[in-house]
Amino acid sequence: MRSPLPPLTPTRTTRPRWLQLCLVVSVATELALAVSGPQRVEAGSEADSASAARTVYSQKIAKEYTYRFGVDHPFLPSNMTTDTGEFIDPKSFPTAKYCGHCHQEAHAQWRQSAHSNANRAPWYLRNVNLLNAEKNISSSRHCEGCHDPLAVAAGAITEGAPRKRPYDEDGVTCMVCHSIKSVDTRGTGSFVLAEPAVLLDETGQAINRPVR
Repeated sequence: MRSPLPPLTPTRTTRPRWLQLCLVVSVATELALAVSGPQRVEAGSEADSASAARTVYSQKIAKEYTYRFGVDHPFLPSNMTTDTGEFIDPKSFPTAKYCGHCHQEAHAQWRQSAHSNANRAPWYLRNVNLLNAEKNISSSRHCEGCHDPLAVAAGAITEGAPRKRPYDEDGVTCMVCHSIKSVDTRGTGSFVLAEPAVLLDETGQAINRPVR
């Protein structure tokens, strides 16, 4: 029988050109990592960043917020609340105009709806302003939980806060309904609002930033 061939020892002449280049790149990458440290790429990093930013915003609002009905019940007398009990930055909610770039027909229907005009009707504004003047602003959370839920979730219905906000004109905007996590039967406006997700990525993680 013919004796088995000796194992092939890779040499400069036996390695293909493409393999030589791969080895060079691999060595260069290892050297770069040794100098700068590994670059962390995690599937949930975007969601983690959004959660951290929300906590920072919530803590900032909490410093000046009027907890008239107790620290553990920041949204009372509204029945609405948020998924973590934290405030939500209203800037994290894409505007109805943003949604309308793709959902043009739905946006046109919404613009004529009671939801869209929830915080624009003059009779409502008259009533809520009377409540603010005769009682206190914190009490109007009972009304605004339905008529301007973004303001309640943002911690904007409190003494000393601006009375006009850029998102008021949208009332119950698209992302309010699409960010409701659950509802119950405690009474009017009994829903739990979560931070909105524009889309989900291929792993099911929320994409909180606007996308083109």
